[in-house]
Amino acid sequence: MDQPDLTPPNFEEMAQGAALFAQQVVRCRNLPAVDAGAAILARLDGLSDQVAALTSSVTAMTSQMAVLNGQVAALNGQMTDLARETRAKSGHEYQGEAPKPADYGPQCPPHPTGAPGAVIPGFPATPAALSALSGQELTNILTTLGEQVHPDASPQEKKRMLRAAIGLVDIS
Repeated sequence: MDQPDLTPPNFEEMAQGAALFAQQVVRCRNLPAVDAGAAILARLDGLSDQVAALTSSVTAMTSQMAVLNGQVAALNGQMTDLARETRAKSGHEYQGEAPKPADYGPQCPPHPTGAPGAVIPGFPATPAALSALSGQELTNILTTLGEQVHPDASPQEKKRMLRAAIGLVDIS
């Protein structure tokens, strides 16, 4: 059973196709006339109406896509704010005012294990340092966090597990 083609339309190609079609329609006047060209003219009028309707539809879809892009951008901003707030509230015990998401900078958020503020030996200070850890270092940290690590897990899988365990979200 064939899968339906879910590829979105390419509006630029559609517009180019409409322009090419219009060029070719103009060349129809070079055809020999039959019935003084009445049938050809009637057909051309119908095709012109269809091209106009298609152009109108493409314009409307382009406007709708612009609105949709704006809504997606706004949603992305809300999700980014929510991720920052969640990371800021992820089990930390604060004294006084809670830090703002901008206060974290590129630092990894600490993970609440043991006593609040307990240091995990070898824990990376930044996301870049996390990327540079060896497989054994990752295993040690994950084990300290109480995560189950499969003996055959690759370093990439361990890094993914550590990022998930500490709630590190890549916001790009």
